[in-house]
Amino acid sequence: MPPTPSAYPSLRRFLARQTITRTQLSANINRQIIGQTDCIRLMSTNGRVRPNVHPEAPVHKGSQSHIPHPPPEDHPKRDTYQTHEIADTGWRGELPSKQGGTYEKDYMHKPPYEWKGEDDLFKPKYYSQCWCGHVAFEFHGDPLDAKHCHCRQCQRLHGAPFQWAVIFPKTSVRMVRNEATALHFLSTEDQTAEHSVPCKISCNVCRSPMFDEGRNTVLAYPSSFRFKDAKVPLDFQPTAHIFYSQRVMDVPDGVPKWSGHKGESELIQEMEDEEGTLPKYKGKQDSYSKVEKEDKGPEL
Repeated sequence: MPPTPSAYPSLRRFLARQTITRTQLSANINRQIIGQTDCIRLMSTNGRVRPNVHPEAPVHKGSQSHIPHPPPEDHPKRDTYQTHEIADTGWRGELPSKQGGTYEKDYMHKPPYEWKGEDDLFKPKYYSQCWCGHVAFEFHGDPLDAKHCHCRQCQRLHGAPFQWAVIFPKTSVRMVRNEATALHFLSTEDQTAEHSVPCKISCNVCRSPMFDEGRNTVLAYPSSFRFKDAKVPLDFQPTAHIFYSQRVMDVPDGVPKWSGHKGESELIQEMEDEEGTLPKYKGKQDSYSKVEKEDKGPEL
């Protein structure tokens, strides 16, 4: 007759440990399932994921992108697409780097970097910082506009299907932190790491992209902003998709879609607007094998 497990104390202890391990594993699995269920329940309503925006945000629905630019006087959503006036933030000099290139001297003490205007007219409303916190900026007032850019250059530089950016005047942006001189410049035209406008700004430590400095404006990335209650303000909601003809996926959101620049190219019909459908990837196999040299994306 073979020996039973009870005949071996060490075997009994081993089996007891295995029983505890299986019990703990089962409890962990149950907690994970409950947690995932709660997460899904919080994120969705009637099976649809809630966007991270204020509930009063305007909803665009329809066969689509038929809103002209600028909207006519009698358009029901004209107020949604109004631009903001450029605020006086106290800067009295010439607009820095408005001619582009590297001619601007002492640019680090001029907008949009470390500077101070007259009469303390600069009133910070928004704050952004890189992932590690070495670089930070503050912004006066609301953005002039917001857009999604689908050009090939944005896709490659951001490692994403498209770029989301909000437009601020240069004089409404100010740098408040640059620890260990972490500020990094990239000239996309010269393909060099120098301040040659237009250029892209990032952190040299964590590599987080912050914004694009153009000749007249700054195109900031909302992903780096710290919003109250993590809610994206209405002024940060895109009013257009640009260079949509170069897209790698469809975005059926009802927002006007331009083949090139906003208001300077043809509107493109959305591919799909049925409720519950996912974006369809439309990239061609040779999309990136024949990138034209003159494809520089939107001019800043």
